[in-house]
Amino acid sequence: MKLAFVFVCQGGELAPQASLLAASLDYFLRIDAEVIAAVPNYPEVFPPSKQVIQFLKKLNVRIEYIDNHIDRRYLIANKLSCFNIQTEAEQLIFLDSDIMCMREFREETKITNADFAARLTDLSDLTQLEWQKIYQYCHSDLPHFSFKSSISNEDMPLCFNSGIIVTTKAKQLYAKWVAYAKHLNKPSLFPKCRPFLDQISLPFAVSSLGLSCHLLNQDFHWSLPLLPINSHKLPQFVHYHEPIHLLGDDASTGIARLLIKTYPELKSIISCDPILSLLNKPNID
Repeated sequence: MKLAFVFVCQGGELAPQASLLAASLDYFLRIDAEVIAAVPNYPEVFPPSKQVIQFLKKLNVRIEYIDNHIDRRYLIANKLSCFNIQTEAEQLIFLDSDIMCMREFREETKITNADFAARLTDLSDLTQLEWQKIYQYCHSDLPHFSFKSSISNEDMPLCFNSGIIVTTKAKQLYAKWVAYAKHLNKPSLFPKCRPFLDQISLPFAVSSLGLSCHLLNQDFHWSLPLLPINSHKLPQFVHYHEPIHLLGDDASTGIARLLIKTYPELKSIISCDPILSLLNKPNID
């Protein structure tokens, strides 16, 4: 099955993070896969620097320009447009920019044959009353709270961590996800739709399409700083959320420094980030 890895790369703090992600994919991928950087192309967002674009192209990363069809002030929604990018790949793997690949990704690294895969959300960010209001607004009955958040172990309805999404139905998912996100994009009614609109609307899109689902585990999608990494058993991907968490984890710091040594351009690219730039120093204590 041909794979495509897609991530957002825009100006500001995401550019050095996306560059680290691209370098980690180049270093660890042992399969014939397409790697795509989705670059927002509208006035509200600064573009990545020429240096970043040149670095990505050197790694054979395909640059695709995207728009935000939810709310251009809500930058998290840029990820939805990643699922509308044209590709010949049979399976699309979306990765948040604040993620690194941590070990070799080989042909035998089978993820799933399901239509859709993601990990359950780390924490249950909404109360039962808040979920009930959302389901009523979507003209749906509130399901049983039969799932547990992946780290806090709280009862919740189906809710995914959208940091890593694997799907063979990208275009269909995009259309439904955008529709539900637009429908629920009502901050006055649902205050927590900022910043959680992507995660709140995703289960409705998946369910409405009747997609077969697979739940990713921590070994594939690890979350810092909530869980420390065992350096003797590295996960496939680490989701560090903030650069300070990457530097606070020895295994992640070791991989990041390996990438900087292997790809010297990274040293300059991350120098604009006050936290990631500490990776350029001998010690970060």
